[in-house]
Parts: sequence; structure tokens; C-alpha cells
Amino acid sequence: MTSGSNDTILVIGGGIAGLSAAVEAAEVGHDVILVEKEAWLGGRVITLNNYFPKLCPPTCGLEINFRRVRSNPRIQVVYPATVEKISGQRGAYDVTISVQETGELTDDEKSFQLPSTPRSVAAAGETLEVKAGAIIVATGWHSYDGDKLDTLGYADSADVVTNMEFERVAAPTGPTGGEVVKANGEAPTSVAFVQCAGSRDTNHLAYCSAVCCMGSLKQARYVREKCPEAKVTIYYIDIRSIGRHEGFYYELLGDENVSFVKGKVAKVETGDAIKLHVEDTLGGKLLDPAHDLVVLATGVVPNNADAPIDGAATDDYGFIVEGTERNGIYAVGCARRPTDVSRAVKDATAAVLRAVQDVRSQP
Repeated sequence: MTSGSNDTILVIGGGIAGLSAAVEAAEVGHDVILVEKEAWLGGRVITLNNYFPKLCPPTCGLEINFRRVRSNPRIQVVYPATVEKISGQRGAYDVTISVQETGELTDDEKSFQLPSTPRSVAAAGETLEVKAGAIIVATGWHSYDGDKLDTLGYADSADVVTNMEFERVAAPTGPTGGEVVKANGEAPTSVAFVQCAGSRDTNHLAYCSAVCCMGSLKQARYVREKCPEAKVTIYYIDIRSIGRHEGFYYELLGDENVSFVKGKVAKVETGDAIKLHVEDTLGGKLLDPAHDLVVLATGVVPNNADAPIDGAATDDYGFIVEGTERNGIYAVGCARRPTDVSRAVKDATAAVLRAVQDVRSQP
């Protein structure tokens, strides 16, 4: 592979935002080096069953970008790899990239490697020294650790799962082939979605993770489609379905098998049945309903919190802050703040416009 130049744009992260940034930068005439830490491209999106509001499978957004990457000689993809060091300044960065061994993949991880996925141009074990004029950080996110939610039963029952674990269960490439089932293989009869599991909580994540409400509304549809007799209850503080997404919420309000309870779940007790302790703030009473499957809507944690990018200033939670842009490093998607697929792609377009201005303004 080439070593880049000050006209090159480096993109860190091969999820939907990073892929979008790479193809847009290349299609306006710039060389791009795209670095991804995993042994596949597609980021969090490729692990989903569907994404809202159209309930498209992940391939509907990824396949076209994979084709655009593969057909554009300006884009060099390097994975699995990590950016070890960034030095220099806007318009003239020196970057060290370490290419990793793929290692043994699980069957689930193998399903993320689509036949259309672009291939890496680097070999395992290589250390690459490259130049770039601007850097776009699209390092994505992971779910808040359910084991830290010691009052919500995650560590005590295989039928208390996180939202991303439930997403894999619903996906046709997931461990159950897309069948929504409990740990014993039986279909659930009563499913609870617990909103703000760790979010908006000063003991865990003080911020709203933005996408959890829409994610649970989407997943309630999975249950209704795959287990039509099951009852669904969503326990919430506020339902945050922004703008045109409100219709996505109102459709479920009319479903007689779906109930909404305004109140934060304080505790989950596990045993023969899973019992929730929650205050119904609208009804003014305490409830202790039983369910046989509980989905915790755990929040969004930026990957940058665990593996910070050189030169990128962050807030207390690891999200890259706006001031970093003065350095010629641009954060997009969940590296910047919790966001959905649509907004992450728009972020990518905006970052490319700024990065292009940086590299073209250099003498």
C-alpha cells in the first residue's frame, strides 16, 4: 500500500459512518486510508437485525458502500488494525498503524464477514507509517456493561439480557437463527423492556443515550412479529422519539398487546419468574409485575473512552469534543455523541467537507 501524503484523509473506524466518510472523500478526489480494529467492516450496524425507522436489514446500507469502496482505487482499507500514534498538525500528520492477527473468530463474528466486504491491503504483523492531511474519527460505540447494573438482575439470569444481545437473538445470522426465545429455547409469553438501564443515572451514565427508546420500540415489533401471543411492556422515564420518529411510537400505542408504564425500574428479582419493582408515576402506585424475558436498554459508551485517539480532546465520558476540530481531527457518529444511523451518516458528510478544506488549504 502507499504511505499516503498530506492530501490523504485518514478515517479511523469502518462502521457505517467511517465507510460513508471514506467513499465521499474518495469520490471528490482524495486518497483515503480506512482503518478498522475488527476483522470485519460494518461496525455496530452489521450486528443488527434491522435499523429504524424503515426496519431495513443492515445490508441495505452497507452493501452499497462496500461496492463503492471496492470499486474506488483511491481507498485503501486496513484491518484488523489499530492506530498506535498520531503526531504532527492539521494538514501534516504522521500516523503509526499496527496490523493485527485475525485470531479465532466465533461463528457469530464469522457471519459479519460478508462476501462483498472489501479486503485489507495490509498483512498481519505489519507496522505502517503513513501521512495524512486530516483525520476523521468514526470509532463507534459499545453497550454499557450490564454487570455494573447490580440491581437489575443481569448477572443472575440468562433471561435478563441487554438490548444488543436481544438484537443478535432477533437477527437471522444470530445464535438462534432469528427466533425470539428464552434461554431454555421456549418462546416468551411476557417481555419487559427496561429503559434507561444505567443511562440518566449519575451512578452510571449521566447522559441520555438518545437511541435506546427507538431501539426498544423497534425490538417490541420483533416480539410482536415473532411471538404474536406474547405481551410486551415498556417501562420508561420518557419516550424520546424525535420528529418524524413519533409515528413509530404512536403505532405501538394502538397495539393491545403492548403496554407502556411510566416509571423507572428500581430492581429486578430473578427466580422461577422475573419480578420487577417499579413505581408507576402516572398511576401513583408501586408495581411488582412478573415477566419471563427482560431486555435492559443499556446505554451508548464511546469506544474512544477505552482507546483514546491521540490529539482528540474528550469530555468526561470519552466523547470527542468540538474543540478537537481546530486540530484537523473530526469526530463523527457515536465517537462524538450518542446518535442513530441517519445522523451518523450526516456527520460523516459534514466531516468530509471540513477535512477536504483542510487538505486543500495547505501550501
